[in-house]
Amino acid sequence: NIGNLGVFKMIHYRKSFKPLPLALALSIFVTQGSSFVGAAEENAQEKKSITTLKEVVVTAKPENPYKIKESSTASKVGMSLLDIPAAIIAIPRQLLEDRGALTMNEATKNVSGVTPTMGGGYGFADRYLIRGLALRFLRDGLTDGPSMNGYWRNLWDVESLEVLKGPGSALYGRGEPGGTINLVTKKPLDTYQLEIGGSAGAFGTYDTYLDVGVAPVTGLPTRFVAGYEHTDGFSDLETDIWG
Repeated sequence: NIGNLGVFKMIHYRKSFKPLPLALALSIFVTQGSSFVGAAEENAQEKKSITTLKEVVVTAKPENPYKIKESSTASKVGMSLLDIPAAIIAIPRQLLEDRGALTMNEATKNVSGVTPTMGGGYGFADRYLIRGLALRFLRDGLTDGPSMNGYWRNLWDVESLEVLKGPGSALYGRGEPGGTINLVTKKPLDTYQLEIGGSAGAFGTYDTYLDVGVAPVTGLPTRFVAGYEHTDGFSDLETDIWG
């Protein structure tokens, strides 16, 4: 009947799980062991085939052409900007050239807190404020014209601009409360160098300059920089600058 058939199937299912013969178990173990040995031998051969290269050490230092590490504006000696307890912004020549800065108006745009007054002097002279206060101009640490109604400066012979924010009378005597703009000129060269440049712009503006470095006598570096600039001005006010 159906009940006996169900019992018969259950008994048959239980009898299907019989222990494997010993010989069959040993053969399976040997087969597995041989496969492991073969894999180990293949790994060993692969390791032998790997060629070890000699160690190569590469040393490099990142260079930032827009960074000046030392300044003499706030110390009168070459000191690291990190060691000077003053707010100094240094603009190198490379940055001026890459931005195409030809005038002080264009150069000072790289310094926060410096604003031109009277439209940058209306073409008569350079006139600026630092933090809303008057400033003074220096050239290589020496007084460079009056703060007001001075003269129109060019950048032909300028290597960098160093802007000291805040009063500096303790270093340079009487000074303006806003700060100081120090124009650091190009250094003499003991090797030959020739550079000729020029530019042209609106309102009949054009300029050209010559930069020559040569050492006529050994140990006597020399540099000669000259230029000419002309502009008709936006209000028909012609200006000619020789330097």
